[in-house]
Amino acid sequence: MKRLMLIAASLFVAAPAGAFEYMSFCEDEPTGVAWNFEEGPLTWHLSSTHVSTDLSEDEVRSAVLGAFNQWNEPACSLVPSQQGVAIAAEPFDETVDEVVIGFHEDAWPPSLGAGLLALTRIEFDATACELFAGDIAVNGADWTWVSGQPDGKDGEADLQAVMTHEVGHLLGLNHTQLGGSSMNFPYEYSLAWRTLGCDDSGGICDLYPSGDASCTDSAYCPCGNPCEDGFCDGLTFEDIEGECWQRFLPEESLMETEPNNATEDTVPFQLTGGDVVLSGSSLDCGNDGLQPSADLDWFNFDAPCSGRVFITLEPQAGDADVDLHVFDDTEAVADVQTRDTGSIEALEVEIGEDFQMLVYCWEGSATDYELRIQYLSPGEKPIFPVDEAPDACDCSVGSRPAGGAFAMLLVVLGLSRQGGRGRGVPSSPSA
Repeated sequence: MKRLMLIAASLFVAAPAGAFEYMSFCEDEPTGVAWNFEEGPLTWHLSSTHVSTDLSEDEVRSAVLGAFNQWNEPACSLVPSQQGVAIAAEPFDETVDEVVIGFHEDAWPPSLGAGLLALTRIEFDATACELFAGDIAVNGADWTWVSGQPDGKDGEADLQAVMTHEVGHLLGLNHTQLGGSSMNFPYEYSLAWRTLGCDDSGGICDLYPSGDASCTDSAYCPCGNPCEDGFCDGLTFEDIEGECWQRFLPEESLMETEPNNATEDTVPFQLTGGDVVLSGSSLDCGNDGLQPSADLDWFNFDAPCSGRVFITLEPQAGDADVDLHVFDDTEAVADVQTRDTGSIEALEVEIGEDFQMLVYCWEGSATDYELRIQYLSPGEKPIFPVDEAPDACDCSVGSRPAGGAFAMLLVVLGLSRQGGRGRGVPSSPSA
């Protein structure tokens, strides 16, 4: 692997005028080096040995999460990231593979240059067009870090503003002179760097295109493509084939139709490749709990793409004990998650373009139910209903709910099998 390293400084100097710039060009492609998210999100770590003396760990974490979240605001880009555990490491230690964010408080290394706010180091392979390592070092020796508006004197600087700028470097963007940009120079003792401008959005969407042109504000569209009626005007993408997580289409709402007691009776739902919510009605639970009811709800799905999905089944009657099975024609296998009466059932599984689901009840009251299918990007944690979420946090970003806006995911799921009663898995309908 060809290892090249660049260091980007945040300081008080002017930069050449122009639109967004890459940290480095790829060797054989007219684009910049970028992280490869196919193997999972970018994971960053706070240093446990190089901590801020001005701000608490929670304040530092909030600033970094806010910075990454800002780079996820443009719907036309996808930048999945997550916080890892704190590690005892110095930023810029090339023997440590992880992305480390830390402070130099006692003395700012002279080799890094005097008076700088912060430095970002990246390592990349221009031949493979891939960015694969980096760190952010923050100058706590010469600057006083605050969370909010600096006073404009005594060397105060807002950490989240500078972190947003530095994360832009970490993701592969260099400086720009265009006003209103987080990657603009110089720093002006303000909160302006906290939010992106259209130049920043154009750069991040160029490096990490999602295939989505929706928007909430013109600042989150590339310059020249203002946000009109919820979409970046004139911004188009080729239809993305392959995995459904790349499409970012609005959630589809479907209704159960009878008869569907056998898979051959059901007309396939033609999906667009977006997330799905399916409403089922009056599922009969009239039995003794020793065998499934005669009322079987089969669903056939045809999608234009495939991928890893997180599926939840929520019965509306609290005492209904409902089971879910998923069948994939490509693999000819089934997956099932059994659960205790009255709770939400969930499973995570890979599905192809054609797949089936079976819902049936063992005991309890007849019930309506809601079946949700969420397509997951590489490394993305599923969104679990709030009332059922375990008390845990991995503080990741990069999941897009309906409408194109990004959200932080604040739960990490343990999808262990619960409440198993030795029930058999039905035969695959394609077997």
